Amino acid sequence: MLWVVDKKVVKHALNVGVALVEVPIRIRFEFGLDDGCFAARSMQRDVLYNAEELLRRFPRLQRSALDAEIGRVADKALVEHLKFSGYAHGDVELYARDAHEREGEKEGQEGQEGQGRQEQEEQQAAPTIVVARSVHDYKAAARAEQ
Repeated sequence: MLWVVDKKVVKHALNVGVALVEVPIRIRFEFGLDDGCFAARSMQRDVLYNAEELLRRFPRLQRSALDAEIGRVADKALVEHLKFSGYAHGDVELYARDAHEREGEKEGQEGQEGQGRQEQEEQQAAPTIVVARSVHDYKAAARAEQ
């Protein structure tokens, strides 16, 4: 087995309600290759982004939700990197915990809730793109919140 260590910077458009903020995310990752193909469940990653600044500027953000979203974006970027590089094809199990979750779903331990949660996570992994609204729309939204 050959181990590959690399780093990547991804920019994520984070929707914070009144603004769309571009968040640079630095990902350091390593994974194993068996015969030139990604070894399932061998991915290890470290994610670095300026969470403190985001939480200071946007106090409505919750740390746990922010970390979860950034983690999903990082995982999606890693899967895309593996596929684009030709190391993986189809469905990719990055971590050992992914395999346990899938086994639980196959055996019906999580039932319909597990499948619904997985679909929600896939939908939330994509960056939210907001079309710029007019000043009038922002003022109306601010009045509605009060």
